[in-house]
Amino acid sequence: MGTLQPTDETVGIDPQSDFGYPFSDVTFPTDGQANLRGWLVPGAGNARLGIVTAHGRGADRRDFLRHVAVFHQLGVPTLLFDYREHGISDGARRGMGMGLREAEDISAAVRFMKQTLGLERVVVVGGSLGASSAILAASRDPAIDGVVAESPFASLEAFLDHQLEQQMARRSVLRHLPRPHWLPRLTTQFTAWRQGIHDLEAPRDVVAQIAPRPLLLLHGTGDEALEPIHSQELYGRAGAPKELWIADDAEHMRVFDRYPEEYRARIATFLISVAPE
Repeated sequence: MGTLQPTDETVGIDPQSDFGYPFSDVTFPTDGQANLRGWLVPGAGNARLGIVTAHGRGADRRDFLRHVAVFHQLGVPTLLFDYREHGISDGARRGMGMGLREAEDISAAVRFMKQTLGLERVVVVGGSLGASSAILAASRDPAIDGVVAESPFASLEAFLDHQLEQQMARRSVLRHLPRPHWLPRLTTQFTAWRQGIHDLEAPRDVVAQIAPRPLLLLHGTGDEALEPIHSQELYGRAGAPKELWIADDAEHMRVFDRYPEEYRARIATFLISVAPE
């Protein structure tokens, strides 16, 4: 099955090594029968609610390993898994699925949690690409009972346009040239064609469909990869109940690291809103 290799985006070994929490290696299929692999960390004995984490682009399940202590202390069983093409899940070397294939994998993970543990509710906690993918998944899948989205992009084109702007600003020879705004759209369309994706949607176009299930958006003002305006736009387009937390000075997917106690409190409140005691 292989082993997880260290990357710049992920740290840690596993829940047992890092925190002393028991866990199980699990494998479950997507609709296309590719196998996804992950770690299932148990919660309280009679938990009615669970969490599925959704990692960022180029990362793996360990993106949320440092959050496991919070989820475990709240008594919530948690599934950390790798998308197709990531970590040690199956893949055909097609790379990132632009949020759509990742959204399908998230739905498969939620289905696995409900069927295996008999949970009444499952919340998806995603970061970066995983946050955007969680929004896409929840807009289509009523089995997802709530979404916590940290550092999402409102649209892939807007993200690519920002990346292009940053790259041009760093190169003096390009700094004063007009930005080719057509390039992000062309890049997105070409990548979708190469991936065989025919129904590509942007999170900003579907986020309203999550309501009346709750949505918590998190973003740091120090996020240089994705500006907070992405979460602000998603918040403006989303239906109630919704919450937006713009965290001062927090970097990309680092709200928990910057404000661990407030993060825990907000997650606890969110979970209660999904499954009141």
